[in-house]
Amino acid sequence: MKKDVAEALSPLVDFAKEILKDYEEDWERFPIYLKATAGVRQLPYGDREALLSAVRDFLGNPETCPFYFQFDHARVISGEEEGIYGWAAVNFLRGELLALSEGVGTAMSSGNTTVGTLDLGGASTQISFFKSDQDILANLFKLQIGAEKHWNVYTHSFLQFGLNSARARMHMKVVHAAAAAAAAADAHANEGRVLLENQMCLNFVILQHVTPNPPLPRSAGTDIPNARPFLLTSWPVNGSGDAPVEVVDACLPKGFNESFASPEDGKEYLIVPADGGADFDACNRQTAELLEVSSSSGSFCQSAFPGQCSLLGVYQPELPQGGEHGRFYGFSGYYKLWQFLDLDESTTVAEIVSEGKRVCAMSHEELSAYNSVRKGHEHNVPYLAKYCFMSSYVTTLLRDGYGFPAEERIHFVDEVGGYKFPAGLDSAVREAK
Repeated sequence: MKKDVAEALSPLVDFAKEILKDYEEDWERFPIYLKATAGVRQLPYGDREALLSAVRDFLGNPETCPFYFQFDHARVISGEEEGIYGWAAVNFLRGELLALSEGVGTAMSSGNTTVGTLDLGGASTQISFFKSDQDILANLFKLQIGAEKHWNVYTHSFLQFGLNSARARMHMKVVHAAAAAAAAADAHANEGRVLLENQMCLNFVILQHVTPNPPLPRSAGTDIPNARPFLLTSWPVNGSGDAPVEVVDACLPKGFNESFASPEDGKEYLIVPADGGADFDACNRQTAELLEVSSSSGSFCQSAFPGQCSLLGVYQPELPQGGEHGRFYGFSGYYKLWQFLDLDESTTVAEIVSEGKRVCAMSHEELSAYNSVRKGHEHNVPYLAKYCFMSSYVTTLLRDGYGFPAEERIHFVDEVGGYKFPAGLDSAVREAK
């Protein structure tokens, strides 16, 4: 652990030393911070504490880090802090935050010239916005920079709803659905199955026929009649190694397979595309299940705050009105998708759907060809297979989760006011004050 931490942090400390080389005599007075986000938040407690301990040992050792470090300079921040830091950074770069914070009491921002922010990382996602009427009944974060006015900002973070974590959860749902469909087929259609005898099999039924006879009822595990939403196949264990179980993912492009290790039991699966390749609408049905919006209809939130609930039944007040140019900025994963889809900076959810359907219709070979001509914007080839999922997931998250209207414009950015949007700027502004 300590060796890995040293290998990760040494280049960063060396970079800081190079930038501040003219002030070497004052290095011990320059504070250094490390604030871990969702990737570390989702680690088991013991692993998380061991990692932080190694980080503190490295940064607190003058031989490895000459800067000013205290125990609490390295910690795991909450999802709400991550959300509010992003909101603060964007509005700081727009020139809104500090000017409107001058004085004492509560910041009002008459006319609300601030913008809301949408952050989409690998493990979590956040939404944050200010309401001029201060009418926030839950998930309120009081942001105060220095001794000036404080801001009442709505912010909420959803752990496991970042792109990587959400995609892994989707694959687990696909695996579970495949197992359920196989069990239902076994129970309802003797002609639709074959059991291998006298051999040790993996713990799944082998489907010899895609469509059982009689057809599998819609209520028995799939809402697609007689179709093959999740084909599950298996091979016997013959002593030479276990062949992986194949599971179909409607978001995966034709011509691309990938392995997936279940976090539940470590079992290996081979994720394969449907016969016709990816399909936006079918992919959308898969991603919609991740948000559990429909299941929250009877939640406490709907009972306490009817009409003001987002995904998972979490309270969310009405979104600020966007106007002609939009009142929200999306970055991180949102920006990566926006860039690949080649959309205008100010984009609607409807436009994401349209371009998402175009991308989902491409094979992996076609995606690679499309990517190769995007000079200056090329994406890693292994990442290409994720863009249909990303298009569908972002659409579902914005429209069904947060409640953005189809024609609401959102700005997708990696810089604001001519400045790149660096990780940590938001936190640095607060620490500096």
